[in-house]
Amino acid sequence: MTIECVIQINSEVPKVFAVFTDLKNAQKNIKSITKIKILTKPDFQVGTKWYETRIMFGKEAIEEMWVSKLSKNKSYQVSAVSHGIDYTTTFNFLPKYKGTEVTMIFTGKPVGWGAKLMSPTFWFFKNQNKRC
Repeated sequence: MTIECVIQINSEVPKVFAVFTDLKNAQKNIKSITKIKILTKPDFQVGTKWYETRIMFGKEAIEEMWVSKLSKNKSYQVSAVSHGIDYTTTFNFLPKYKGTEVTMIFTGKPVGWGAKLMSPTFWFFKNQNKRC
């Protein structure tokens, strides 16, 4: 399953990138996040890991996440593994229209037999995931 969203933000790329990569204030900036616990170095770099607690479909979920790729002010990738699925979210930042175009690409790839068996049901939740 892949979900892609594009938004335009009326601010410069470095400022937008700084907000998106500010783990310490993530719960202030993203309403579904209720808690962040940073497990490694506090600055945002490849290998930085954290536990993220958020509300998904009305229930609290805690996931371990990490930065798997980073190109400052251009893009970054966050990875997680949960319930037999490899999750990857890539954020790309482009200067556009006196602001920043942010593209988010979320991919969930089943790796376990149980997750592969259930993967057709993920398509039913695509719109709900997109809103999150």
